[in-house]
Formats: sequence, C-alpha cells, structure tokens
Amino acid sequence: NSYITSTGKPYLNNDVTSEPKVVDLTLYRGCGAAAGVAMATQGQMIGFLWLGRRTNIDEGEVRLLAAIADIAANAIRRATLHEQTERRAQQLAALHDIDVAISSTLDLNVILNVLLSHVTTQLQVNAATVLIVNPGTQFLEFAAGRGLRSKAMQGLRLRIGTTQAGLAALERRLIALPEVADVRDIFANPELAAGEEVHAYFAVPLIAKGRVIGVLEILHRTPLSPDPEWLDFLTALAGQAAIAIENASLFDDLQRSNVELTLAYEATIEGWSRALDLRDKETEGHTRRVAEMAVWLAEAMGISADKLGDIRRGALLHDIGKMGLPDGILLKPGPLTDAEWMVMRQHPTVAYELLSPIAYLRSALDIPYCHLHYRTVFR
Repeated sequence: NSYITSTGKPYLNNDVTSEPKVVDLTLYRGCGAAAGVAMATQGQMIGFLWLGRRTNIDEGEVRLLAAIADIAANAIRRATLHEQTERRAQQLAALHDIDVAISSTLDLNVILNVLLSHVTTQLQVNAATVLIVNPGTQFLEFAAGRGLRSKAMQGLRLRIGTTQAGLAALERRLIALPEVADVRDIFANPELAAGEEVHAYFAVPLIAKGRVIGVLEILHRTPLSPDPEWLDFLTALAGQAAIAIENASLFDDLQRSNVELTLAYEATIEGWSRALDLRDKETEGHTRRVAEMAVWLAEAMGISADKLGDIRRGALLHDIGKMGLPDGILLKPGPLTDAEWMVMRQHPTVAYELLSPIAYLRSALDIPYCHLHYRTVFR
C-alpha cells in the first residue's frame, strides 16, 4: 500500500519473495505473483485492491484489475453516500421529533426523554444523561438519563468545575474522551465509577442566551472514535436540549410570576374588603360572610369551578362603592331620608367606575354593579 501511495502507480511483482517489505508474505502464502492498484474516486483514495496468484500476472491483467478497482471504488462511494443520506435523513427526523416535543408540551421530563432516546439511537451510544444547573446553588443536578446501569446517578449533584461534566460547564467547551484511561476522572463517586463501566465519554455544555444551563453527557462502554459529522450532530442535539430547558424554565418562571401576581391581587381585594368593614362598624365581617355564602351557593347550583373565583371576588367587593359615600350617610345611626337613599343607591355606580379599569376584575364586575336591585327588594 505504501508503494502504491508513494508512487501513484500500480504494483506488479511475479516473484513476491524478492520484496518482503512491500508484500506481506503471510497474506500471499503459496502465491508467487502479486499485483495491487489504488481504489480512488473523484480524486480521493479510499482503499486498495490486491491480487495474488501462483502463476505470473501480466500488464493486461493489471489494467483489468485497475478497471475493477475503479468500479469497486465508485460502488463503495455510492453506498457510502447512500448511507450518509439515510443517516442525515434520520438525524433530521430526530431533530424534528425533538422540535415537536418542545412545541407540544412544556413537561421537561417528557422532552428530555424524547431527546435522550434520539441521542442514544442516532449516536449509537450506550447511555446519556442531562444535568441542569441549579441557579441557587450553582450545582449540576441530574435531570434525566437513558441507558444507565445504576440508579445512583439520579441523585447526582456536582459542583461546577469538578469532574469532567463540571469542567465542560465551567470552560463552556466540549470535553471529549474517546478512550477513558481512568473512569474516576468522570465520576467522583466510586460506586458510579464501578457500576457504569465507561470507556468513552463526552460532555457538551448546554448554553442558552449566553448562559450555561446544563450539560449533556455521552457514556459508552467501549472506546469510541467519532467523526466530525457525529460531533456536529451531538452539538445540534445539545442545542435542542438547551432550548427545551430554557423554555421549561421560562414557563416555570412565568407560572410562578402569575401565581405571585394573583396572590397579590387577592390580598389587595381582601384588604379593600377589610378596609370597608373597618369604616362601617355595623357591617364588620359582612363582606367575608357574603363571599363565603355566595361561593357555597354557586357550588350547590353546579356552577363550574373556573367561575367560583370571580364570584368570590365579586362578593368581596360588592359594597366597595360605599368607600365613595359621605360618612354622614354611611355612618348615620337612624333611618335614611329619600334623598340620602338616592345617594346610597349610587354606590354600585361608584364601584363600577372604581373597578372597571382593572382587567383582572372585569369578569367579577357584575356583582358589585348589579347587587343593589336585589338588596333594595328585600331590605
């Protein structure tokens, strides 16, 4: 092979014993003649085709061997291109599946399970894990895994900068160990080191909006020498993982903010209700009792649960318009005159003017705006 590579010419020798450095005699035992030609396609050498025979080989046969080598080289290239096309189609399908998972659910466990399934299948590796950075502690914590032998990984917590995964997060770069010399370089826990039996390891930082949010780990139980295409696809999968984690994190933050905002609104409403009760001592506790009874009646009538919150808020605020009434009328110890009743009946309008600019309360506005008619009938 070295002769053909260095000279660029076919090799022909009808007495191979004369050149043991060129021809491996153990492969051509019993053969007196040997010929070899390069297998090349589109200017790229992809292999060699050799022939050994007991009888002599002539120049015409070498030319025939070269023609066969050209045919074989083109066939191998077509097969290789077909395999590459199929592999890339499978990779695109995998990325599409992950995109669908990301867009169809915000359950991070579901998305990561889909992701790791494609990681192990498309990269043909034994196991993979996703570690996520806890922003409070700055520890990498186990989020999902596939193909692991030990359950001890599930409680894994690593300080950034320690072990290979922590180093990948700290230095924001791919850690590639195609052949692991000492598994303890990967796992600080001796139990994990013994149980997983890792002989090839890769760690890719998951980066979203310039911030490291986790690490994708690849674990294989035999040495692994990936090509650039394999590494590119690993990087693409890491990008998908980062998007999934970032989306889930943003959704969790949004949910938390919504809960906090709702609690703040509810506390404000209850504060208004207590303020009214403090102003009108004769009705102290009245709004709370009305709210409790209104919710109880709504449940008894079979009103859907999603409406009960509006009913409760509307009941708590049903008399909020009285905040705009003069003390002389609201706190008058005796009966009200007709003129004073006219002023009193204005408090639903005051409530409407006070609450209608608040979008959060618009669906509860009917109760404080319309309750007076019924109170007037039964007073």
